[in-house]
Amino acid sequence: MAFDASNYVLYLEEWKVAICLHDKCGYGISPKGIAAHLRVHHRDCYDLQLRRKIESFVNQLDLAAPSEIRPPMNVPPPISGLKIINGWQCRECNGVGMKIGGAIKHCRKEHGWSSSKGRALP
Repeated sequence: MAFDASNYVLYLEEWKVAICLHDKCGYGISPKGIAAHLRVHHRDCYDLQLRRKIESFVNQLDLAAPSEIRPPMNVPPPISGLKIINGWQCRECNGVGMKIGGAIKHCRKEHGWSSSKGRALP
């Protein structure tokens, strides 16, 4: 019998995004991050054999890198299964993230921001 990953991962083909469906999670999974995600966040609830099956399924998906995912201009309703997190959105390029440290790195890398130029967080 083939492994049914639909209880563990939601694949949004239009967005090329995989979402972890564990009830305490809801995070998007990066293309090469499934093994680490399952090991760090779900080691206590999924045994190694199950984690490997989920990993194998996700590795077959066509996933976009986080930097390739852009929020739509016309905001759709919330995506079922995806956890809603307060985060930041860059005013200059609309890049998004969930941690202020990520916003600082983004501004430095993408927009040449430095502390000598003053505060320029998204």
